[in-house]
Amino acid sequence: MTHTGTTHTAMRPLSRSAVLHRLRDWLRAGDAEAAPVLVLVSARPEDRAPSLEAAARIWHRRPRPGDGPGAPWARLHADGTVTADRGEARDTADRLLNSVRAATAGADEGGPQGGLLIVDDLDALPTPLARRVERAARGGALLSAAGIRLLIGAAPDPDSLPETDDPRTEFLLHRHVHPRQARLERIGRWVRDPGAGDVLLVTGPPGSGKTLLLQQAVDALTAEGGAEVAFVLLRDSGEKNLPTLTTHRLAEEVTQHLARHGVRVAPQPPAIEISQDVRDSSGTVTGVRADTLILHGTAPTVDVLMTALRQRAATAPGGSPAPLVIVVDALNELAEEPQADLTGLRLLLAELEQRFQQDPGAPGLGVKILLSSHDRPDWLRGAPVLDLQGGEAEQEVRDYALARLSGSGPGPGSVSVGHAKELAEQVARLSGGLFIVASGLLDEWEETGRLPGPETGAPARNAASYFADRLDRMRETALRSGDPQRARAWEDTERFLTLAALVPQGLTRDEFAALWAAPTAAGRPAPVYRAWKNGLEQEIAAGPARRFLLFPEPSDRGGRFRVLHPTIRQAVLGTTGPEPAAGGHHVLRPRPPGATVAEELDRFLSVLTPLDGTGRDWDPEHGRLALGSALGVLTRLLAAALRPQPEPDEVARAERRLRRLLEDWRWLELCVGHAQHPELPLGLGLVDRQLEELVTLEGFDAAAVLLWPDGPPEPAAPPPAVPSAERPATGNTAGAAGNGGAAKPRPPVPRPGAAPAQPRGRRPGTPRYATTRHPTIAAIVTGSYRFRTREEALETLHAITRSFVLSRKLNDREGDPDRPALWITGFALTPEEEAGGVRGHYARLGVADRGGRWTITAEKVDTDVLPPFQPRPRPGARPPHPNWGHPVLRRVRRNQRNPPPAPYPSPAHAQRDLDQLHEEFPATSIPNPGLLYLMVWDGKRRALGEEPIVKLILSIEQCPGGFVIRARENRRPDDQAADGAADGPENGAAGGAADGDVPGTPAGGGYGTAREEF
Repeated sequence: MTHTGTTHTAMRPLSRSAVLHRLRDWLRAGDAEAAPVLVLVSARPEDRAPSLEAAARIWHRRPRPGDGPGAPWARLHADGTVTADRGEARDTADRLLNSVRAATAGADEGGPQGGLLIVDDLDALPTPLARRVERAARGGALLSAAGIRLLIGAAPDPDSLPETDDPRTEFLLHRHVHPRQARLERIGRWVRDPGAGDVLLVTGPPGSGKTLLLQQAVDALTAEGGAEVAFVLLRDSGEKNLPTLTTHRLAEEVTQHLARHGVRVAPQPPAIEISQDVRDSSGTVTGVRADTLILHGTAPTVDVLMTALRQRAATAPGGSPAPLVIVVDALNELAEEPQADLTGLRLLLAELEQRFQQDPGAPGLGVKILLSSHDRPDWLRGAPVLDLQGGEAEQEVRDYALARLSGSGPGPGSVSVGHAKELAEQVARLSGGLFIVASGLLDEWEETGRLPGPETGAPARNAASYFADRLDRMRETALRSGDPQRARAWEDTERFLTLAALVPQGLTRDEFAALWAAPTAAGRPAPVYRAWKNGLEQEIAAGPARRFLLFPEPSDRGGRFRVLHPTIRQAVLGTTGPEPAAGGHHVLRPRPPGATVAEELDRFLSVLTPLDGTGRDWDPEHGRLALGSALGVLTRLLAAALRPQPEPDEVARAERRLRRLLEDWRWLELCVGHAQHPELPLGLGLVDRQLEELVTLEGFDAAAVLLWPDGPPEPAAPPPAVPSAERPATGNTAGAAGNGGAAKPRPPVPRPGAAPAQPRGRRPGTPRYATTRHPTIAAIVTGSYRFRTREEALETLHAITRSFVLSRKLNDREGDPDRPALWITGFALTPEEEAGGVRGHYARLGVADRGGRWTITAEKVDTDVLPPFQPRPRPGARPPHPNWGHPVLRRVRRNQRNPPPAPYPSPAHAQRDLDQLHEEFPATSIPNPGLLYLMVWDGKRRALGEEPIVKLILSIEQCPGGFVIRARENRRPDDQAADGAADGPENGAAGGAADGDVPGTPAGGGYGTAREEF
C-alpha cells in the first residue's frame, strides 16, 4: 500500500489557528462530503494535544438532528486511558471500536452508527489496538457508509503515518507550539490562590503572543483539573468570523456551564418590553414605528449571572468552590468593535469588588477573570499585570526560533546546531520580542532560505511595520522578475489583500465578485487584469499571500475571506496605528488609479448599499455586513477627505451619503430589529458606537448636516390617474399644490423636428485641458506610474497625450514627440502664486528611470507663452438636464420590471428621490405631490439623429411589496396622433408610451461619465 497523503518533507507546517480552522470544517461537514480519516502530524505529541482536545469539543457541539443525541466520540490517550463524551468511557470506546471493526468487515454488530474516534499517538498504542485502527483507516468507503471518522495523531516519520485508500485523506503538519512554561505556571498559581485577586491582566503590544498564551492557559487548566473554565472568548485568527462579546452571551454560557454541574437558576428575562404609541396634534409621529420595542438590558442579565455564582458559592463544600475561570482576549480590539458590549464584564468586575469591600472576610465567589489587552484600560487600574515585554520575552522568542529551526525540518536543507543558534539569535534581534514577527521571519527562511541581512535588517518597530516591509519585499520580487504576467498578478494580489482587509469581518465570495470589477461612485473603473470567475481566487490561494489570508472552503458560500491578524490588516491598509485609516500612509505603493483604499471604500458603499441608488437594498439576512459597516465606512471616507487638507468634492459626496443614510429610517430599523446573529450581530449598540465615532471625527461638524430641511416627509397616497384631456400642457403645470395654482415658467424646449440640440461644454472624444484634479495627470505629477521598460512608459505617455490639449507653440519649438508640453491647471503652484491668482503652469512630460522602474514625469517650463483661455466653471454649476446614468433614474429604470427588484417601503421614500431630482435640476423639472415633470438627456437618441431631450412624467405608484416611480413619456396629443398614423395603432394610444416604458438607454458609462457630455 502507498500513502495517499503527502510525505512529511512535502507537507507545509500549519499554525494552530490554521489547523483548528481545518478541523472545524472537517468535523462539521456532512459524512458524504468529508474524508473519513484525517491525520494530525507533529514532531512533539504535546504540540497536537490541544488541537485534539478542541476536536472533541467541536464534535460534541455539532448540530444534532431533531432533539436526539449526537454521535458519540471516544479518545484513546497515549498512556492507555480512554475518555468519552457520555456513559462509561471504556464502554463507549469499545462500542465505537466494534463499529470500526464491523465497518471494516462489512458486518453489522449493533454498534453505534456514526461517531468520532480520536487517537492521540498511533505509535504509542498497544500493537493489537494500533493494527485495528490502521485496518480501519484503509477502509475509507466502509467508514463513510457507517458515518465513522478517525482523527489520528502521528509523528512526522513516514513509517508512523497510517495508510489509507481514500484520496481525500488529509495530513496536517502541526507547527511547533512553543510553551512559555514560566508564564503558564504563574497563571496557574494565580488561579489556585484565593487571595491573589479576582482579575489578572496580560498586556503586551500586538503580536506579542497574548492570544496564544491565553489559549495555552485554557488548555493547561482544562487538562490539570482543579479549575473550571466556564467562558472563553479568544480572538482566534482561525475563526471564520471574529467572535463578539456581549453581556447576554457571557451570562448565558456561564450559567449553562453551572447548570451542567447541578447549579440551576430560575431564568429572568434579560429584557425590558416597552409598548407605547406616540402621537401629536397632527397624528402619529413619523419615524420608527414599533408597537413592541424590546431593549436588552445589561443589569438584569448580570443579575442572573451573579445569582448563579452566589448559589454556587453557597452550595460548595466548605464554602470554597473550585475556581471558575472566565477568559476574555483583546479588550482593546473589543472596545473598537461596534458590536461588542463590555458593559456586562465591567459590571461583573464591579460586583466582585463591591462584595469584597462590603465583607472582606466572607467566602469569595471563586471567580477568576483572565483578560488581555495591548495596555491597561483605565477601569482596570487595580488588577495585577503579566507583561509580555522585556528580556524574558526576547529569551522566549529565541527558544521558540531555536525549536523550530532544529526540530521542524521543513526548511530548505538541514540546519546544524551552530547554524540554528546563529539564526535564532538573528530572529530574536529582528523580531523585537514579538512572536508574530518571529513566526513571519521563520516562514521567510523556510520559503527562501534567507533572513533580512544584518547590514539592512533592523529590529521591527512593531508587527505592522514588519509585515509592511515584508509585503514590499514580495512586491519588489514580483516587479523585478521581468515577467509581465507575474507583475500584473501581484497587482491583483494587492487588490485582493486590500478588499479582504477593508472591514474586519472580511468579504464573502459574492461580495468580492461584486466589488472586483465595479466602478466607483464617481465612475472611475477598477484596475482588473483577471476576472474573478477566471480562477483568480485559486491563484491567490496558491500564491505568496496565502499565509496572510483566511480562505473559506469552496462549498461555504457564507464563508469570508479575511486577513488573519489585525497587525497584518494595518499593514495592508497602510497604517501602523491602532485604527486603519483610508487617508494614511499607504505601504503598498504606488496603488494604481481606481484602487486606493479610499476608492475601495467608495466602491463598497456604491455596490453593497443603496446609498447611491446603484447598489443592493438593505437586507438583514444576506446584507448584514453592509448594514453593520455602512456608517463606519462613511466615517473613514470623511476622515480621508478631511485630512491632510479638505477635499470639497469628496466631503460633499460623503455628506450626501450620510444624509441619505440617516434620513432612511429603514437602515436604523433593520439594525435595531435584527440584533442577534452568531456571526455579524447588529443592534442599537452598533448604531450608537458608530454615531459616536462620527460626531467626534476631527474636523467634521456633524451638527451642520441638516436632515430633512423641509421637515419629515409626509406619507402621500399614489396620485390618481389624470385623463389625457385634463393633462396640463407640457412644461406647464397649473394648480400645483403649494404654489397657489400659479403656473410656473416653462423651460426652453426644442421643438419637434428641429436640429438636435448640442450639449454644452466639451464634446465626447475631444481632447481636454489638463488639470491636477484629473486622476491621470495626478498620477504623472506624483510620479506614481511604474513600468518595466522605457518602451512601455513611452507607449502610455503617447496614449495619454492624445486625450489632452497640447501646446502647439512649445511643441513646435522643441520638436520632440517623446517630450510633449501642455498646460496643467493647478501644477507647481506656490502659495504666493495661488494668492496672486495664478492658475497653473506649462509642463513638459517625459519618462525617467526610478530605481529599476520607468515612470512618467512632469517638469515645469519657464516660458513667455501665455496660458490658454479656459472658461472658469461657475461655482455649483450643474448640467441642464439629467441623463439615464443619474442614480435615481437608474433605479427608476430597474423598477420598471415586474416585480420590481427594489421597491420603496413607502411613498415618502419615493417622494424624497423625486425631490432630489427637482433640487438638482430646478430649471428642467416641475414638481407636484407624487409627480415630477422632468426633461432627460438621452445620448442614444442624439447618436441616431433624433431629438436628445426626452420629456417624462415620473409618478409614484403602488406595487407588490411597496411603491415604485413609474416613468412615461409626456407628449402632446398631436404628437401622439402623428406617431399613431405613422407607426400603427399600438403607438397612437392617448398618453404616449405605455406606463412603465422608459425610452432610451443611459448615455456613456454612468452618471459621472455622461455629465461631461454636457
